[in-house]
Amino acid sequence: MAVKIGKALAGSLAMWLLLALLQVASATDTQDPLLTPGATYSAPFKQDERLVYEVNWKPLFLLPAFKAGDLDFRTYETTYHDRPVFKVSAEARSNGRLTSVAGLDVRDYFESIFDRENFRSYRLVKKIREGKRQRDFQLLFDYPRDRLLLTEHDVGVKPPKELKNRTINKIDEPLADVVSVFYVGRLRPFETGQRFFINLIDEGEARRIHFDIVKKETVDTAIGDFRAVRINTNGRIFSNGGNLRVWYSIDALRIPVKFEADVAFGKVYGTIVAMDTGSSSRGRVKSIR
Repeated sequence: MAVKIGKALAGSLAMWLLLALLQVASATDTQDPLLTPGATYSAPFKQDERLVYEVNWKPLFLLPAFKAGDLDFRTYETTYHDRPVFKVSAEARSNGRLTSVAGLDVRDYFESIFDRENFRSYRLVKKIREGKRQRDFQLLFDYPRDRLLLTEHDVGVKPPKELKNRTINKIDEPLADVVSVFYVGRLRPFETGQRFFINLIDEGEARRIHFDIVKKETVDTAIGDFRAVRINTNGRIFSNGGNLRVWYSIDALRIPVKFEADVAFGKVYGTIVAMDTGSSSRGRVKSIR
């Protein structure tokens, strides 16, 4: 039972913030695309931005909540095939009681490369390290040929075993990957009552995602209070979970400062504990590894 709980939480720990903008919705209201193909955008973030979150887990069965781990996002500016791009890395690390309760050590790494102007995704890399489960995943976006190239390997065996090698025809834009969508969502200020959509891709299958802007609230965190707008989601976001709520700061940076996610065996929640955006620094960013 503990191992099953640990695996469910591991997946949620790694993915909650990467999917924080998402909602599977059935309503037919008028919705705008989050990205408009061919348009250019100005990002509120830049080189060396770092955002760190403490992740907690509240199990079912009236058990007390406890710290499950940390999420650490870093932004870099570079080039890719002669295009100016952002490279964003995201690391999910388990610590605290999760390791002792579930007997599972999580060290997952995600990396996305996307255009600095039109925000098209170019490459997504995932390195999953969850106990004995060790997977390397890569998704390449081939826009000239209108296709996606997907590979996955089990690196927990020697030599590594190829699990997937697929070509997926047709890129359905507007499209974002599970890391870049987090940053695409920061391109505009949100107002209550708005609804947006975008096509999300993770492991080769794109699906249309919708999300609602609900209301403005004040969020209390370890590094201060933030005035924020709340996004509510509905539907099966995680493979082993459901609804998600996330709060974005109402300022020029538009940083997600809090989240709550309903997952198998309980609820995952957390807040930002450190940030360094170049123009603003809070918390002991350099001490977190």
